[in-house]
Amino acid sequence: MSDIETRLRLVEDRLEILNLEGLYAETWDFGDADGWAALFTDDGVFEMLSPTGEVTRTVAGTADLTAFCEDLNRTFQGLHLIHAPRVTLDGDIASAHIQFTFEAHRAHDLGFDQTSVTDAYSVLYVRTTAGWRMKRRVERAMNRNSRTAHPGSFALRPV
Repeated sequence: MSDIETRLRLVEDRLEILNLEGLYAETWDFGDADGWAALFTDDGVFEMLSPTGEVTRTVAGTADLTAFCEDLNRTFQGLHLIHAPRVTLDGDIASAHIQFTFEAHRAHDLGFDQTSVTDAYSVLYVRTTAGWRMKRRVERAMNRNSRTAHPGSFALRPV
């Protein structure tokens, strides 16, 4: 492969990974559990860590990833605000560090809870016949802010 072809391949790979990250947020945020799980390899792993680095949850394989997304989207709806990833490419393997904020809400009888999560992802990607897929995605908790809003708490009242 010529130098130009190599450089073009690196640009194409980086753009495909950036698109994969956009699809990650979109499929999760809109509750497309099958689409979200399809962004991982068949044996892909999603892992959650506490702020101190302890594993709090591990989900592996397409069926469990789908169920995980479905389950959490029943409880919390929200929007990922993903920062630009730092992507490192090495042939058919790539990695990224991604900081993000997830703004979520959960309705209940007393009103709703609002949660703002600021975390970081470490991601290992592999090139497959279907394109780049996530082999392992680790979410490290950094900051959580929650509050409960009660019905009428924002209503205008006469003075």
